[in-house]
Amino acid sequence: MIKQERFYQLFNSLPQTEKDNIVRTAIELSVQFQNSSVSDLMRACHYHATEAMRTFRLKKQRIHHATRYAALRYAMMSHLSRTLHAA
Repeated sequence: MIKQERFYQLFNSLPQTEKDNIVRTAIELSVQFQNSSVSDLMRACHYHATEAMRTFRLKKQRIHHATRYAALRYAMMSHLSRTLHAA
């Protein structure tokens, strides 16, 4: 999967306004993904993780895919925790 250290280095090298925008986008996407099924979330997660690694040299694309990957993972974990608490 995505090497977290590399992503943190990339993320920390950005200007603060761009960091804020990425975090805001991830939060908005997490909310949008809440009604998706776990299988859809897993499929999309895998796609964005793969694309983030494939586009390693392309900073903007890597951030785009890594942001979506993080939002999807968060939504998937939220979905699973709601399911476990309901059971």
